[in-house]
Amino acid sequence: MNSKNNPAKKIRTVIAARPGFIRESLRATLALVPRLEICAIGTGGLSTLALIHRYRPASLVIDSGLLQDEIEMLLVQAKQEQPQIQIIVVTNTYSQKQKLLDLGANAVILHKEPIERLIEALRDLEIS
Repeated sequence: MNSKNNPAKKIRTVIAARPGFIRESLRATLALVPRLEICAIGTGGLSTLALIHRYRPASLVIDSGLLQDEIEMLLVQAKQEQPQIQIIVVTNTYSQKQKLLDLGANAVILHKEPIERLIEALRDLEIS
């Protein structure tokens, strides 16, 4: 069932980010989107994959604080395990953007972009 047909349905979300300020900022930003439910937070690629397998979230938000190889592996593996998962990556450089999109990210947001851009991408999950 699509969330558009059931407005009360929560969008289960997993965050992949190292502990620290950025992770807490992501958590606070996701809280601005009422229908998102953070069901788990992974601190690396393998731990996040285990959480995806366990919780079957509709979305995954990855911070670029993870190693680039971890991010790429996580994108590919998450899409293989759960093809319908919506993945947003928050990254530092524009040069990574196209590669991450090619690997399966639904959206790539730069850290330097206004917070509204991330919120917009998160709200887009509500209607997909």
